Amino acid sequence: MSSPAPTPSPAVNALQRGQAAAQAQPPRFPEALSAYDEAIAALPQHPGNDAPHLAGVIHLNRGHAFLALGDTASAAGAFQAAIDAAGAIHPSSPVLLRGSTGAAWLNLAGALRGLPEPDLPAAITALDRAVEILQTLPIDTEPVYRRNLAGALGHRADTRLVAQQAAALEPATADARRALDLLTSLEKQDPASADLSLKVRLVLLATGGREAPAAVTTDLAEEGIALARNWVQRGLVGFAGAVQQLLHIAATCYQVRQPHFLAEFWREHLPAPTPAAPNAWLPDETVQAMARESLSFAWHALQDRRLVGDSAAQTRDAEALQEISALLAELPPAPAAPAAS
Repeated sequence: MSSPAPTPSPAVNALQRGQAAAQAQPPRFPEALSAYDEAIAALPQHPGNDAPHLAGVIHLNRGHAFLALGDTASAAGAFQAAIDAAGAIHPSSPVLLRGSTGAAWLNLAGALRGLPEPDLPAAITALDRAVEILQTLPIDTEPVYRRNLAGALGHRADTRLVAQQAAALEPATADARRALDLLTSLEKQDPASADLSLKVRLVLLATGGREAPAAVTTDLAEEGIALARNWVQRGLVGFAGAVQQLLHIAATCYQVRQPHFLAEFWREHLPAPTPAAPNAWLPDETVQAMARESLSFAWHALQDRRLVGDSAAQTRDAEALQEISALLAELPPAPAAPAAS
């Protein structure tokens, strides 16, 4: 006869009640915070040696609840409490404790950036600590640890750029490339990893990708657009902001540096009347307006230079002009401006 399952401690019970309230529809975050406070009060009676990890998880949940309520300062305090509860962390510390503490440093950095007066140097320091801890975890076998490390690297790259640190470009680029490499095995199976991958691509492009060879820039952007399309075809939306930026970056690169590929690019990404090329991440009018502006810019630029260069370049420009003109003629006209009142 099997023995009954052990009864969860009062601290665990209170944590679970808080998580249930936070995940309810609609969420009940004040109730969740009250339950987390009960869990903290019950920690001294928690049996076993996992109390530091449990305390960290409780404070992490408190931090997320404060963020949901718009209280960034209290969230930062909760994430710091999770770090303090863990004590000194070493590569030999328990995996769960390292995981929760690394996540706490990552979340603390986000909260510090989100303060009314962002503390970017402190955020970078927190991300340094997050990376230091998270890279000791079994990232090859645990996707959540792999994604958290990629998130810490991507956020550190972006924060360095925002802070305009001296000599930030090279380490920010290295961080973003490493983050993207970590996400390659996850981005097509996990939507959170896909979302992070799109954001990291934007950071990588901001570190100098737009000045890289044109094929590198357009490939980086178009691979991100294809990733979003894969998830949209599977019924998931929510990538509109990143996709719009990637479309703009790729189109700008084509129109300025490779205009003979611009019409082909927009034919691939304009809304299609069949499910074969869905564009559900953006309204049709948004994509059409972007294409119209991009194609018009390239058309005028090609007209200005049509008599410049050797005969082969002139022939290529003439063909690009023809393709661009044909696509512009197919696009619906721009909506009329509202009449002045």
